[in-house]
Amino acid sequence: MLERRRWETSVRYYEAIRTVDLFGEDILIKAWGGKFNRMGGVKVIAVGDESVRREILRIEKTRRRKGYVETSA
Repeated sequence: MLERRRWETSVRYYEAIRTVDLFGEDILIKAWGGKFNRMGGVKVIAVGDESVRREILRIEKTRRRKGYVETSA
């Protein structure tokens, strides 16, 4: 299973990628950075179905509050 959500401003992006690791556990990977430079990063932040769901909702709320708009990934 792969789910990718992306939020953007005019110069920045933020992605949340839900996937499955080698042990069959759901994991959430977040990626962020600038659209016009190489600044940014990637980090695995949640493991387990319920943790991943909660974290995606938290990320969505935070991105909206900071002016990001969700785009098709």
